[in-house]
Amino acid sequence: MIKKYGYYCLVLLLVIALGGLYIYDKHSIPSLQKDTTKTVEKKNETKKEVKKVTVNCIGDSLTLGNGKTSYPSALAAKGFIVNKYGASQDQAIDGAIRMHGYLIYCENITIPASSHESVNVTLYSNEGEVLNVLKSKGSNFSDVTIDGIQGVLKYDEARAIHTFTRSEDGELHQINGKVEIVANDYPTIHKDDINIIWLGTYDRYHSLSIYRTIAHIQEIINANGIEKYLSLIHI
Repeated sequence: MIKKYGYYCLVLLLVIALGGLYIYDKHSIPSLQKDTTKTVEKKNETKKEVKKVTVNCIGDSLTLGNGKTSYPSALAAKGFIVNKYGASQDQAIDGAIRMHGYLIYCENITIPASSHESVNVTLYSNEGEVLNVLKSKGSNFSDVTIDGIQGVLKYDEARAIHTFTRSEDGELHQINGKVEIVANDYPTIHKDDINIIWLGTYDRYHSLSIYRTIAHIQEIINANGIEKYLSLIHI
């Protein structure tokens, strides 16, 4: 019961905070005119359609919810346009990858000519570290391009490895060295959007590791030119 009330309090705080970030235009009230027709025209001129605020919610299961209850759903019920990005078990680094803040690579693979055959792919950081990421299907980063070839990146849970399958038949393609894996569906963030970044639930914490979580959140902010945001870390 305490968790339930705590959740509703958090939603209320988020709504209040969003209201503080959003600046409403103030319209002057036209002075009364003796001519009724002119008065109506003046009032119509001042009636402008209020633009709805877009809120981008970036996170893990706390953001995606169970389809019925989630704080983005509560925001949508308040009239906000809501976009959700992430996956149910995303770490902060996963969020940064999906939002183009953290680049990932593969190396030394041969992409089959057939669109019915896949190739095993190990994911690396720019520094060559093997990454344990993108294990859940989320909002994006399954439709990707590797060295100019479009296809699908998928995690095979049974074998604990990622695979890549090209979208169309072509020629056998040998990749020597390191190439970036680029998503074909990175989200588009607009300058006036409000962004809620809530990550960290699935990060493994030890001494000072929270700074890595903070760094990945900052990567999301920097890569997308985000100006209006709320950042929360769940540990």
